[in-house]
Amino acid sequence: WLCQRLFVRKQFAKVQPILNVILAACRPLTTIELFHAVWTKNMSLTMEDFQRKLDVLSKVLVEGLGNTKILFHYSFAEWLLDVKHCTQKYLCNAAEGHRMLAMSHTCRAKELTPVDVQEFALHLIHSNLQLTNSELALWMIWNGTCVKDSLCTVIPKEQEVLQLLVKAGAHVNSDDDRTCCIVRQALEREDSIRTLLDNGASVNQCDSNGRTLLANAAYSGNLDVVNLLVSRGSDLEIEDANGQTALTLAARQGHVKVINCLIGCGTNINHCDHDGWTALRSAAWGGHTEVVSALLYAEPK
Repeated sequence: WLCQRLFVRKQFAKVQPILNVILAACRPLTTIELFHAVWTKNMSLTMEDFQRKLDVLSKVLVEGLGNTKILFHYSFAEWLLDVKHCTQKYLCNAAEGHRMLAMSHTCRAKELTPVDVQEFALHLIHSNLQLTNSELALWMIWNGTCVKDSLCTVIPKEQEVLQLLVKAGAHVNSDDDRTCCIVRQALEREDSIRTLLDNGASVNQCDSNGRTLLANAAYSGNLDVVNLLVSRGSDLEIEDANGQTALTLAARQGHVKVINCLIGCGTNINHCDHDGWTALRSAAWGGHTEVVSALLYAEPK
């Protein structure tokens, strides 16, 4: 009903590309960013013509921070992508929006920041271009995209985006402190840490507290990541700045499945930290009865 009142016949088709870009964007876009993206689909488009199209959309777009344009409500965005509700007449295509944004990033590939590069990779992934990851990686490389430092600030949430960036040459040298931070972020997901390890990250790298990837995974209770790191040869006995090993940290937090895994791999259950605490004492202090039972069953001294 709203669209029928706002858009006369055939008018919606003229503004649909703008909506497609907005629906595909990772963040609110400025007027200039929207124009550059839509221009890649229609290179005869002028800023004056584009502004007239924005005027047509004025009832459904609102001003966001930094002169950005956003839809007036998220439910309208969902409606535009659901053919059951909006029908073919008003159905939008997010994949087309991703393609326009990918082309916009392509045009300024050499100027992209690390965050922009991650967005570029995401738009390529979701463009439905029927290209392999290797072909998409070549797309980024041949356009001069600075992929090497694209993981220097944050790890992508989508595994496919991470894999594409690594394949295109994203730097994962564990000697870099920033990369160590990124790898620690990946500990929440087994598939992400696997990708980074497969491409050069050290399995025994330590953070500023001296904790290894295994120690951090054990502390958080992520059994899948613990199993992966153990299978890759992670050292079970590396101590952090307080003399704690992965077993000690898991015991403190009460992660019995991780405890059983580490015991099964032969970790030293009698190790003492700098305060003289064993894993058993840490578990008992924390009231973790299942961990205490598992450690007693392993017959500590």
